[in-house]
Amino acid sequence: MDYTKPFSERRKVNIAEDFLVNLYKDDNNVLLIKYGLDLLHVDMPMDKFCKIPEVIRKTPDYIMVHNDRSNAYFLEVKGCKIFLKLKLEDIEAYRSWHRTMNSSMDFIMFIYDTNTKTYLFITLSRLRYLIKCKEYSIKKFFDNKKEYYEIPYSDLQK
Repeated sequence: MDYTKPFSERRKVNIAEDFLVNLYKDDNNVLLIKYGLDLLHVDMPMDKFCKIPEVIRKTPDYIMVHNDRSNAYFLEVKGCKIFLKLKLEDIEAYRSWHRTMNSSMDFIMFIYDTNTKTYLFITLSRLRYLIKCKEYSIKKFFDNKKEYYEIPYSDLQK
């Protein structure tokens, strides 16, 4: 996928989300419930989508329920290629969702690296810990100037 193309052209598929769904489609021990808004699944122009409050737009992608775990948890799905580019505003929205549920529902991220064709799960608290310890620099996307951390996928695997 070419990141230099406009959003409307490059977001026709979500490779990471498709991988996750296929990973668990035959697993009777795990239930994935589509939860969050996504312009791939909602037929809405971007200008109207942006009128929805940010905390709602940044709703976690799924609720995941395991038969062998006591609590369900929020699951945010992210794709990357060598580096995870995670917007600062997204982290704040995820923290808000995590705080809202207090300790009754954890917030976990599923990260799929298209370069290595591997995936991992990481808690929001672990991710925030890595950001603090590694002191990743803050960069800006060329198109919308939003700030993000560029996190090596290899750091997430440790």
